[in-house]
Amino acid sequence: MKHLQIIALLILSASATQAQFQPPARVQSTSVVAPNLSIGAINNRNLVSYNIPLSRTTHILAPETILYVDISTPNVDGDLPEKRICRIKPREGKMQPGESFTVTVVTRTMVSVHQLICGDNDSRDEETYVIAIDPGQAVLLNRPSVTESDFQRLTMLALTQKRKVQDVKTKVDGMKYWVNNIFICGDYLLFDIGMEN
Repeated sequence: MKHLQIIALLILSASATQAQFQPPARVQSTSVVAPNLSIGAINNRNLVSYNIPLSRTTHILAPETILYVDISTPNVDGDLPEKRICRIKPREGKMQPGESFTVTVVTRTMVSVHQLICGDNDSRDEETYVIAIDPGQAVLLNRPSVTESDFQRLTMLALTQKRKVQDVKTKVDGMKYWVNNIFICGDYLLFDIGMEN
């Protein structure tokens, strides 16, 4: 019974550790819909576009530390005030309403490319615009080779296997702990363990 509980705990902990980035509650820019991306090239069909103010600052928020930012024109200033924030603003008098440029943001696990279209937003009172990067619309790097369903299938398979690893055990204070099997799948190590009190 304890053996089954440990496998269940492994499954639950794997699903609980899959962090999801929640975008900020107030995103002020208007996005043009793009399909979800998989590993591949970004082109005009799947490029995410935003209308931004010509005379105000735009912030791009990433779910993790930004490693690299590329701005396709020298007519836009940009900096990284924080690890997960890219701040950009078109230079005064250099860009006209309707002109666009591309911003590429690279993090450890994804590449996100945005086409930003300058607009004349004098009717709005907002000081800044915020764009939250959606990992579902980015090209993922280092995509995990094992999905959650694969992981669950492998843990259930571990329950049906006979013990193959011997002499990896310990006993302390009346509690026994041993390793039955070790499974390696891609970047993951699965340990089939047993405990007795």
